[in-house]
Amino acid sequence: MRDRSGARGAAGFMPCRDSEVLPIRTLLAFEEIGRSDDSVAEQVAEAWRELRLILGHAIRRSDVVREAVVLRGLWVSICDGHTPMDLDEASRMWAEAVASGKQPGRG
Repeated sequence: MRDRSGARGAAGFMPCRDSEVLPIRTLLAFEEIGRSDDSVAEQVAEAWRELRLILGHAIRRSDVVREAVVLRGLWVSICDGHTPMDLDEASRMWAEAVASGKQPGRG
């Protein structure tokens, strides 16, 4: 994520091809495991802290809680096993959210 965001800015947080989805699926899977394993939950929390720092640097904001929530929601949507969101659509929504400072679909 650090390399992609360094090269593509905030856009680097959204995968542009299927091969970039695997690390996101892995993080989301570890989140699920962390629901019943405190040591895994601590590692996932640390990963999210680091991601928020990288995100804050990429979008030049210190408070990135809202963007992190939007990002996670889009990640869950593109990783959905039944009806995954199209990567281009997710990227468009992410770009709009970062540019406007508003959640997608909220005016």
